[in-house]
Amino acid sequence: MKNFSNLRFFGKNLNRFVVLTLALTFGVVVTTFLVSSCTKEGKPTLAEGEVLSTLVPSCDDYCSECNSGHCDPKSVLEAVNTPDDQENDRVNMILYHYAKAVKEAAKNPTYRAYMLNAMTVNNQGISPSLLTLANGNTAFATFLNDKIRSSVSAETVYPKGVEPGIATLVNDANWDANAYLKSKLTYKGQSYDPVIHYIAKPLASSSSFDATVLIAQEVNDCDDIAGWKGDTEVLVGQAEASQNTRAVFIVGPGQDGSASQGSVPPPTDVVTDRTTRITMSSFVINGESYRYENNGKSDIKGLLHGYTPSPSYMATFDKSDVFFTRVKCKTIKNMTTVFNTDRILGAASDPTWDGGSWYMVFYEYDWYASFWTISAPCESMIGVKGQMKFSNEWYCREFCGPSTSYWSTLTPGGATISRSNEKCTFTLSGI
Repeated sequence: MKNFSNLRFFGKNLNRFVVLTLALTFGVVVTTFLVSSCTKEGKPTLAEGEVLSTLVPSCDDYCSECNSGHCDPKSVLEAVNTPDDQENDRVNMILYHYAKAVKEAAKNPTYRAYMLNAMTVNNQGISPSLLTLANGNTAFATFLNDKIRSSVSAETVYPKGVEPGIATLVNDANWDANAYLKSKLTYKGQSYDPVIHYIAKPLASSSSFDATVLIAQEVNDCDDIAGWKGDTEVLVGQAEASQNTRAVFIVGPGQDGSASQGSVPPPTDVVTDRTTRITMSSFVINGESYRYENNGKSDIKGLLHGYTPSPSYMATFDKSDVFFTRVKCKTIKNMTTVFNTDRILGAASDPTWDGGSWYMVFYEYDWYASFWTISAPCESMIGVKGQMKFSNEWYCREFCGPSTSYWSTLTPGGATISRSNEKCTFTLSGI
């Protein structure tokens, strides 16, 4: 229809034109309604020569629930905006300034190497604070601070328009913008460090490619996060971010020096095996206020930690699985029971169920987040690590202690075990 207005119709062709025009108009209206209703969208498609005005998601089903008008962000800044959570939105604006500065620093081979070296200690991924990195390198500190200050000056987002005196501070060459933003990085009363980390350690050959710098905030139902590949604004999913052919810096709230999850192998001296399959009969998040997700759906991950409490604490077993993937927000809002029939705890192949002590955790899994230790309420030595954007985003911490008091009841078709707190309620059964 590009040259439709240039067509000429005369005499008897006029009626055909009117009918055709009405039919085409009706079709366009219907199509527009179906697309904008956002009941289920696929990736946007482009005509030849057309320029995409929105960021491209990593999967087709990226907007199965209308996400407060955030289905098709046109920029990184728009993508990380969360108007339904103003406190998180302020955090994201701080991260946005930091990420822009990291993007520029990553273009400098010396600064890029400095950041990457700090992100690996003893071959383990680490989340270093950008303020700590600045304190350890004067040239890097000056560069990063200048870029942060330039971003705060240029953008009309937090802290501009909210915090007093910003217009004066951005013109002060001695203003420590890094330390200032770090002091404002709080959520639900908890202070955080602005950290960088990777999902996979980049190969040495990754230096041939522009770095990817991303902000720790899921933006759609694909769980994509937004940022830059070089200077190009992009959405990146877990699969791409997990590749090691390109350096991927994720900027988020964390704890300076926090390490990634270590693994504890199963013990070799198996004493007692449980032959009953233990399954999750139901799982309920107790109210929408405890739904720790900003996109359309939640991912709930479980951790099972085995240990020997005496004569001295020793970890014996770790198992980690995503039990519920993309749980709809309306399911959580209505406190509908979520069922899962997969094996979640153990069968004959898993060791010492009845003979050990156990600690179980369920939390909101964010693949892009740094690791937080979820401490056990019964034993100060016990803690498991989970990837959460904020440290409080766990749902349940249960079964902390000797298993003899509860596993023995889980026989096929026998009794169930339920646990509940203010955040969640769940039930286990044996089959």
